[in-house]
Amino acid sequence: MRVPEEVVLTEKILRDNLLCNNCLGRQFPKFKPELSNKERGLLLRFLAKTKTRGWSSEGYTWKELHDLFRKQSCNLCHGILEKNDDTVRKLIERTIDYEFESFLCGARVPFEISEREDILRSKYKLKGESLRKEIIRLVGLKMNELLNKKTSFSDPDKW
Repeated sequence: MRVPEEVVLTEKILRDNLLCNNCLGRQFPKFKPELSNKERGLLLRFLAKTKTRGWSSEGYTWKELHDLFRKQSCNLCHGILEKNDDTVRKLIERTIDYEFESFLCGARVPFEISEREDILRSKYKLKGESLRKEIIRLVGLKMNELLNKKTSFSDPDKW
């Protein structure tokens, strides 16, 4: 059975880097594109672990399965994505006094994080979504849902 090249590359990346499932999945957008970045990262982590142990492994212990599903520390984003709900809550609190029909999200990511992401991408020749774009997308979708407003990229309401 042929091992997908994304799984082989994931194994190499995880050997040298500590990545959360979001950051791992974001690096491989063409692998199972129907999955979210977090789901894709979890799947790649599992497949890399399975490849390392061999495809005919007799099973996994509870600790091994728990380790796959626990929140992973991340040397790339340092947990920024775990704070999305707090960010959305703060944004909604700040927009309560304004009337608008549509909006546009933006984000700034600290230079150090962008630099680490660039280094990882160049080292492994990756072409995934940037952390900044993922934050904008996730925050925008959550705000759409909670405010019942739409995102407009061409003409958001002006201030």
